[in-house]
Amino acid sequence: MRLDWECARAILTALEELPTSEATLHPGALRTWDEETVSHHMQLFGEAGLIQIRDRTRPGEPIFCVATDLKWEGHKLLDCMRGETAWNGVRRLAHELGLPLTLDVIKVVWIRYLGQIVKGG
Repeated sequence: MRLDWECARAILTALEELPTSEATLHPGALRTWDEETVSHHMQLFGEAGLIQIRDRTRPGEPIFCVATDLKWEGHKLLDCMRGETAWNGVRRLAHELGLPLTLDVIKVVWIRYLGQIVKGG
């Protein structure tokens, strides 16, 4: 399954918007993607230390995860992806540099993008 950065961005945003620390994000809450795709992304982000998850997968069934919270690194990544203008700028700059979108590339390109904004270009 391919990594879908828009799905990842939606997961991080939805987690940040949870009303309490006891609330959870179920994969069905993001209706743009099917539950297996969302769960897959939740599992990947859990393994990467970006979010906390509960893996509810039953033997012989598709992945099913529930996200419970953003971790520090997840908050930092969301800061790079939050606004449409900034996110589009990061993606554009990565493309111009010939770089694939990875967690590390997003972080580095974000810093470079901010530098361009500060310099006015």
